[in-house]
Amino acid sequence: VKGYGVDEEIFEGGWTDAEGNIIFDFQNYVADTIFVTVTYRNYIPHMGHCRVISQPVALGADSLVIDDDDIGGTSGNDDGNVNPHETIGLNVRLRNFGDSQDATGVSADMTSLDDRATVVVSHQTYPDIAYGSSAFADGQFVVELDPDIPHGDNILLQLSVDANEGGWEAIVSLEVNSIKPASIEVSYPGNPNNRLDPGETSNMVVLFENIGGLNGHNITGELTCSDPYITIVDGVGDFGDVDIGQTGDNSGSPFTVEVNSSAYDGRNVNFTINFTADMDDMEDVEFEKTFSIVIGLVDSFDPAGPDNYGYYMYDNTDMNYEPAPIYNWIEINPSHGGQGTRLSFPNNDDASVLINMPFDFVYYGESYSHIIACINGFISPDTVHIDVAGNYWYNFDNYPIPDPGNAKAQISPFWDDLEYSGSTNGVYTYYDESEDIFIIEWSGMTHSNTGSPETFQIIIYDPIEYPTPTGDCEIVFQYNIINNDDGSIANPRKPESYSSVGFENWDEDDGLQYEYDNVYHPGAAVLEDGRAIKVTTNTGLAVPPDMSYYPDSFTLSCQPGEQVQDELVIVNDGDGTLVYTIYPEAIEGLINDTGKPNLLNNDEENKTIPSLPAASPGGKPLAEMVKKDGFDGDYNPPVILDGGGPDEFGYRWRDSNEPNGPVYSWIDISSIGTPIVWPGDEDDGIKTGLSIGFSFPFYGNVYSTINVCTNGFASFTSTSTAYDNTTIPNSAQPNNMLAVYWDDLNFEPRGNAYIYTNNIDTCIIAYVGVPHYQDDGLFTFEIILLGSGRIIYQYQEASGPDVNQETIGIENISGNVGLQVAYNASYVVPGLAVEFFYSPPWLIADPTYGIVEPHTQDTVIVTCDAAELEEGQYEGVLHMQTNDSDYPSVDIPVLFNVSGGGCEYVPGDANGDANVMGNDVTYSVRYFKGLGDPPPDSCPYNGGWLYSAGDANGNCSYTGSDVTFLVGYFKGSNPEIFWCPDTPPAGGILPLLGNSREKPVINSMKAGSDFRE
Repeated sequence: VKGYGVDEEIFEGGWTDAEGNIIFDFQNYVADTIFVTVTYRNYIPHMGHCRVISQPVALGADSLVIDDDDIGGTSGNDDGNVNPHETIGLNVRLRNFGDSQDATGVSADMTSLDDRATVVVSHQTYPDIAYGSSAFADGQFVVELDPDIPHGDNILLQLSVDANEGGWEAIVSLEVNSIKPASIEVSYPGNPNNRLDPGETSNMVVLFENIGGLNGHNITGELTCSDPYITIVDGVGDFGDVDIGQTGDNSGSPFTVEVNSSAYDGRNVNFTINFTADMDDMEDVEFEKTFSIVIGLVDSFDPAGPDNYGYYMYDNTDMNYEPAPIYNWIEINPSHGGQGTRLSFPNNDDASVLINMPFDFVYYGESYSHIIACINGFISPDTVHIDVAGNYWYNFDNYPIPDPGNAKAQISPFWDDLEYSGSTNGVYTYYDESEDIFIIEWSGMTHSNTGSPETFQIIIYDPIEYPTPTGDCEIVFQYNIINNDDGSIANPRKPESYSSVGFENWDEDDGLQYEYDNVYHPGAAVLEDGRAIKVTTNTGLAVPPDMSYYPDSFTLSCQPGEQVQDELVIVNDGDGTLVYTIYPEAIEGLINDTGKPNLLNNDEENKTIPSLPAASPGGKPLAEMVKKDGFDGDYNPPVILDGGGPDEFGYRWRDSNEPNGPVYSWIDISSIGTPIVWPGDEDDGIKTGLSIGFSFPFYGNVYSTINVCTNGFASFTSTSTAYDNTTIPNSAQPNNMLAVYWDDLNFEPRGNAYIYTNNIDTCIIAYVGVPHYQDDGLFTFEIILLGSGRIIYQYQEASGPDVNQETIGIENISGNVGLQVAYNASYVVPGLAVEFFYSPPWLIADPTYGIVEPHTQDTVIVTCDAAELEEGQYEGVLHMQTNDSDYPSVDIPVLFNVSGGGCEYVPGDANGDANVMGNDVTYSVRYFKGLGDPPPDSCPYNGGWLYSAGDANGNCSYTGSDVTFLVGYFKGSNPEIFWCPDTPPAGGILPLLGNSREKPVINSMKAGSDFRE
């Protein structure tokens, strides 16, 4: 509503209630026209007006005095404000707005329009009021207020005014001032990873800021939770006094919370604290605060969600969860063998059409019979025409989800600027009556900007045949060919880059964003061919798998230039699906003089990872830091398994979210390191030629110095000071770099940098307290270089508005090979560690990823390749991660012996006659009795000699137990002869032996295998 003319004495607005009613509280002193406009989205506005006309006499309230001084029947803190749990006196002044007549015999009666207020004294009389004049009553109205009215709420009271000249109605509005908690922060004292995990009991401390209008005294809080997976062990906390603008917490009396072991990572749990303030100068005040936390650590094996309604997004890596989909492409394009119908659009770019649903489409609790489908990769039940031409929503610019700028309740499997050409590409629909599903397929679409092909589909399930707890339809996105490459290299911060994947509600204030601008939800796996995502309100864990595997270690041998293979068998005896991922790693790595990657020999002095000197504050050995015991920090943006690679050279990365990732352990070098002084520009500057202290291997080259730039990166060769970070790899300078936090940082206002080396095998570069270019935010992080070639980034602090504008990774000297961990993503949190390590080319596992159905097994071929290895012993490990909660992470050792042909002997041939027969038993017995010579065939072993031919049981020693073992072999109780893995035999296949107990021997077999035909 608004008045007329430039003065606009009246200008008010607001939202109606569910019945369409609204009450405005305003005054007008002159006759005027009041214009009323009523609007609703997608409806034509109603515009009307009414007249305010002069009357001889008209009475209304024009001011109010509040009495809360504990005198005359009132009770309060005497601050002149309306507070909860007060009994207040209201001195209401009436004005005669008439223009010619006095009001006589005036009285007023007050009633409450709000059940949180009770009128105790409701009637007052007034003196006669001349026109144009005002008067207070002879007494005051008295109103009692409930103790739990939230800050900022308005209590409406109705005043019925009577006089000899007539009657009038007026509204008295009371704005309540109370304690209002905001900025809830939750911590878990004594909990090493500062989060609630399934099966855990932990203290909980809640901090809040009072942004209300009332100082809080003696505040206590009672924690409640209705989630069935949560038990409140101790729900009472003391918060003390919390004045306006101040914070308070219950650190002196923490809550205690227990999480059921069957709760799953990513579960969103709502808590409520009911606060009571035992006020010193008034009655108790009650208020509450609801907040939510996420259970456990969310990664791509967990769902995204839930939103406030209860929707989740499960992808086909979430195999621990019953609702997880299985990718099963349903082709409906007739050109590819389908039965669908091609939609007819007015053009092949930026258009939507209306679709009749074959069943009720139930979404966020509402039922729809029609939806629109857009070329640009989304559908919506918002079927209102957006212009006079009759078009539906078709925005090609994609935005974060939920998004108020496009269609309501938009569902976006791949919202981007798409188009199609030709007579067979386009958008198709098909209703499969036998399966009760409706399919919409975008077939052969292309990016308007890149030309990359895109083929994906939505499957909507009939809620009658596929029920959910809320009655809503389940929706599945499937990606047959997907290229999320619509980014801008020239302007990487350009909005609407890449795609938007997710969904929203009708009001566009709730929903789930799976991906936007190539940044993923922590529970999301990256988009790729064969990805499936289910949108559902169904929840619950899947039946667990039961994994076993064999062998538990490998010892393999071969000659230089050759390779040897063995099998790792992974068994699933459970009723649930088993998912595993394997990646190999060298225990130590170096670069040999040929520039080719290699590994250190099994020399203990080379395996030691040194610790810092005792003078180092908190100087923990680096060995503690590169082993995974737990995780300090919050969850980070998504990458599958929080790791990646290998790149073309063989580098991989993983962070402290990984079960085998690095443990964050900050190393403070500010007191032992050398300050880095920037020559010239402290904004975009670089310090070159800093000594590493040892030879550091990186992408096939060895370096002894490094250049450090103010903008969060270091390079072994480049002197670039580029502040505008790009993706990795990128041929533009800087190259050959360690991008620990590449962004536009600025040391001019504050911040320090240090470098430390022990001149043996450890170098640390630290950025401490440096802000962003605009002097906002604060960043503290460090690079750790180890002599083995391993690189570790650690992040102690990252704050401010620019925490999602960085590049993190490594890159080679040409800029054509590298590993990108994050690019312009909200990834870094305090307590994060990231490591880069070299994956040995000699150790190969195939496959590295697999799904094992219940009660089946899978076989992984393990290959050790000595094509480029020198003679010696090499150690590696197969890291295996699974969704079996009993074996989430398994390390399988691999020992690889590369020898120049081994020793010439036959296992079990003690007498050296090239046969394994009974006389070998006699020969050994005579030797141990001192009556005969030792075996003629021996091999160098551990600085001495081993009679390898007599070592029949393969334990790398020659004792009487070998005689017993050989006797058992001839009797059939020991079906195989073993040899020492450290002294493998050389030679080919022996001829058949002479009696029925003898067996042909293949003496170039792997360790631990038998010699049976």
